[in-house]
Amino acid sequence: MEGASSKAVPPPPIPTPGPVVTGQEQAWTEVTSWEEPGGDRDSPQCPLPEGLSTITPRRARGQENRDESVSEAEVDWMATQRPLVFDMAQLSRDYGEKEATQMQQAMGELGVPVAVAGVFAWPGVGSRWPRFLAWWKQLPLPERPDSARSALLGFARTVGRVRTFRALALDDAGLKRILSEDEIFPSGRLRDGVDAAHLRRVVDTHGVAKVTVVRLYISNMPKIGGVDPSISLHDDWQTTSVIASGYASNAKKVNLFELSVPAVESVGWTLNEVAQRSCDHLGSQYADHERWFKFPSPAVPQGTWFDSMLQRTERYGLYSVPHLHSRLMNIYVFDTLAQLKAAVNPFVKVMAERQSASATHSRKAQP
Repeated sequence: MEGASSKAVPPPPIPTPGPVVTGQEQAWTEVTSWEEPGGDRDSPQCPLPEGLSTITPRRARGQENRDESVSEAEVDWMATQRPLVFDMAQLSRDYGEKEATQMQQAMGELGVPVAVAGVFAWPGVGSRWPRFLAWWKQLPLPERPDSARSALLGFARTVGRVRTFRALALDDAGLKRILSEDEIFPSGRLRDGVDAAHLRRVVDTHGVAKVTVVRLYISNMPKIGGVDPSISLHDDWQTTSVIASGYASNAKKVNLFELSVPAVESVGWTLNEVAQRSCDHLGSQYADHERWFKFPSPAVPQGTWFDSMLQRTERYGLYSVPHLHSRLMNIYVFDTLAQLKAAVNPFVKVMAERQSASATHSRKAQP
């Protein structure tokens, strides 16, 4: 979204990246399933309360269509953000030299053609590469894709869609603008002089892992130039609503967007898996990570417990949430903070119980 001034504003500079990190190795041969973690099976089962104000745009996706196949247009958008070309240097920037080398060796072992290997350029596949290879291995030879795009389409459709949420504190004008754009932008896109091409350059320059690590430890955003090309989605509506409550005011209500998106549009790592990569990019002070973390907010001042090892807690997308009207199922509006507090309270209690049970189990497991 451009600034109000008619004078062109130069984008912020993108710092020169540091050296490519060594990175991690993956036990890829042990992966036998490509199924997406998350979904409703591990949900706390705390539904949206009745009586919320609801906005259903005319072109919104109905509940009966939430699990429809990933469309050609959605895959075309992914391929527009990043050319589906195998590039060892870019893979090393994205995932580190060790993991990129593993990818290359695994492709050779399984006979993945170079024309198909370009599928790993897309972050939603590159970050799930062991799962992609598990899917590839079980395909009969005649059914294996012969191009990166057909591989992306086939894998995206096999992994499927996820029902997920994004909450934003908006006034009427802000909501109207998002619906008009048919897209939810990352915060970095709202900066003067920043367009979609700039966000792509940030990701290409710094790599997928570093961008997600900086997103998690957001005080380090200057290390990628101060422009965030990522966007968070949450399979539990309470998580994103609690976060958005920190931006609400008398003029801005929390608007909760219920979405059906392709799973591979997001990076395939849990918060814990992102944290495991942080030491490479931010230093040894980020070496220790707790499974559970507590997030205070205006909606829950005492804090809400979140499990960093569940995919549903947070999904990192890159670039944007496009094609909004074809993914949007509903928009729920919390008219007051008190209404939001009451709505999330059952979830807060369930998560506190889960954290306590996890802590008790961990203590018992200690020698």
